[in-house]
Amino acid sequence: SGKITSSGAHDLVLDTNAGTNSGSITITDAANGDISFAPNGTGEVVIGSGSASGKITSSGANDLVLDTNAGTNSGSITITDAANGDITIACNGTGDIECSSDVKTSTSKKVYSKGNCIQTSFHSSLVFGY
Repeated sequence: SGKITSSGAHDLVLDTNAGTNSGSITITDAANGDISFAPNGTGEVVIGSGSASGKITSSGANDLVLDTNAGTNSGSITITDAANGDITIACNGTGDIECSSDVKTSTSKKVYSKGNCIQTSFHSSLVFGY
């Protein structure tokens, strides 16, 4: 297999066009260093081929967490690893969970009230903000 490495204790940066008008991938040097995907302008980081679903997963039995601002002053979505693991949507401060349509549950599943979330008796939809 091939290997690309920096010459010494330096970050490794992959870009095109000498870095002008180009997105980049940066592998930060040192223990616990970040790997940054930085699109140019309004570019996006795209997962998947367009003809099949994209997949993001953790390596090993670890939770997967999505947040912004490096987790500072940010809400988050946590997918807990293992069988029967929870998916936690955690707002920051007075933030709300906003849905543009009904949130439906299986009629065999229990819905627990935390904060301002209730289950209606009409059909198995969750209503937020009551």
